[in-house]
Amino acid sequence: MTEIPYSLIAKYLSGNCSSDESRCVDSWINQSPENAEIFKSLSIGWSASSIDREAMEKSRKAVWNRIAKVAPNSRFGRVGRHSGMRSARLWVASAAVVLLIAALSFSFVRYSSMRKLYASQRITVSTLPGQKSKVVLPDGTQIWLNSGTVISYPSDYNIKNRDVTLEEGEAFFDVAKSPENKFILNAGKIGVKVYGTKFVVSRYSDDPGIDVVLQSGHVDVLSDKGGRLSEMHPGQKFVFDKKSGKMALSSCDASLEGLWRYGKLVIEHKTLAHVASEMERWYGVSIDLSGNYDPDAYYWMTIKTESLREMLVQLDKLIPLTYKIDGDDVSISFHQNLKK
Repeated sequence: MTEIPYSLIAKYLSGNCSSDESRCVDSWINQSPENAEIFKSLSIGWSASSIDREAMEKSRKAVWNRIAKVAPNSRFGRVGRHSGMRSARLWVASAAVVLLIAALSFSFVRYSSMRKLYASQRITVSTLPGQKSKVVLPDGTQIWLNSGTVISYPSDYNIKNRDVTLEEGEAFFDVAKSPENKFILNAGKIGVKVYGTKFVVSRYSDDPGIDVVLQSGHVDVLSDKGGRLSEMHPGQKFVFDKKSGKMALSSCDASLEGLWRYGKLVIEHKTLAHVASEMERWYGVSIDLSGNYDPDAYYWMTIKTESLREMLVQLDKLIPLTYKIDGDDVSISFHQNLKK
């Protein structure tokens, strides 16, 4: 077991990690079963610690005092390569802290009055325009948040429910399996019920529809009243029109959805207006289109590490344009010959 990256784990659980920091935490978790178990305990304690911050802080201080007495000359959280009683004592002390923090967290929940207060609280995680993030819930469910995305879940998540709300934006969900406790995603006018699967939901306020793409497993799409609208299987896309209420279920290449979490945006068969919308979210800018262009023409492109200027140069090869970048405001004027 290597040194426990507490500060990074705290940012990771709160959804404030950068992509590189998230990969560092993921790598640490996968180094050993002990690291995975420690992370699981810490994530449980993280959620429960929202009950009473002042009381939790006192508890944490008490824990550190106990560890200081157990291992006064050691650096907690690090076990060297040497064998012997010292390493064993360090491991026992480390494990005791993790278990004690989790136990202290859950001891608050036993009081009914505190449980009511705890359940009424919600934890919110969000990303700024142009940023992406990842959060791991107490049950091990992983959620990647695309640009300008907001999710929330109750503080008693995984105690009595596994309910999450996608307030705005797009998110990729890798839901931990739990046959006894279903996972419910609220996405405004629709919901998604699963037991353990991978899927993407897009719910941007300026988009006409709410999209659900299933990569693996099986889900039910629900109405806002809880009735089943559709059953989905891997490789399918469900689209709900927010204005008309019309629904459509079709086949798709689900592997392309959610690639943004790996730093790759694939745009296929989209109009220039849609391309501009995707670029706005990817780069965290506002784009204004003008000039001569065919609003019904479709385009294909892939964005990886290219800068905004580099992508505009590439777009210029498809359709002549001039552009101006003023901070977060981008103006694009097209010069396409529309003679028929």
